[in-house]
Amino acid sequence: MFDDAINKIIDKLKFGDAILFTGAGFSYGMQNLNNLQPKGSEELSAALIKKMNQDIILPLKDIVDYYISSEKVSDLIDVLEDEF
Repeated sequence: MFDDAINKIIDKLKFGDAILFTGAGFSYGMQNLNNLQPKGSEELSAALIKKMNQDIILPLKDIVDYYISSEKVSDLIDVLEDEF
């Protein structure tokens, strides 16, 4: 039974059907393509707000919700790709 579960996981990994869930410290110490450490949530929030040309403070969740509801997902993805 355990072997069957392991084999299913291996098959999903082989064919790209897996999702990796990580904890908050997963990216600690890494560098992005710009050789910089990725921003934390507050800095990422500030970068997303700056891209909107706004001068407000909001939690990251609210900013992401705004980008999604305003159909600006491509702008959100651009910032995330630059960071990670």
